[in-house]
Amino acid sequence: MGYFKNKLIEQQVELGDREPKPATDHVALQQPELNPYNDRDAGWASPVGFLLIGLSIGFSAGLIVGGFS
Repeated sequence: MGYFKNKLIEQQVELGDREPKPATDHVALQQPELNPYNDRDAGWASPVGFLLIGLSIGFSAGLIVGGFS
């Protein structure tokens, strides 16, 4: 490598030399909540939904155990 390339490499700050970023300044904590399913009032886990899922699993298991006859 040439002289100027070595000087550029010397001027770069290595990862270990950087100061740690506090958790309050972290980028992930500054974004608004984008997932609507984290809310308790979203309604996706309603009793009717669980009933439909249970019925479909039971119907599928009955077909498999019954031998499709």
